[in-house]
Amino acid sequence: MLLSATQDPFWEKIQKVRNTELSILWRTFVIDATNGFLLNAIPTVVSVATFSVYVLAGNRLTAAKVSGTSAAPPSAKAARRAAPETAQWATTHAGVYAAKLRTGFGK
Repeated sequence: MLLSATQDPFWEKIQKVRNTELSILWRTFVIDATNGFLLNAIPTVVSVATFSVYVLAGNRLTAAKVSGTSAAPPSAKAARRAAPETAQWATTHAGVYAAKLRTGFGK
């Protein structure tokens, strides 16, 4: 296939726009994965931090106190149970998106 002299500058413009698009997509994927992980990890981090401060303040932490406090918010319990799967989902999807970006989405 022969290319005329006017096609090269046009192709370069297309590549520049495509590179910008891929950069924006990559940032979007990273932000999405980070947000998903953080939203599911926050209840666990808050619970660990709360119990750590409680113990560091000189109080004795017992199983009854832990089960009483962790039983209160059902949404926090669900998020703690889902945290490992969420982390796995985020890393798997980040790898898939990175592979797609490297190959140009099936070029």
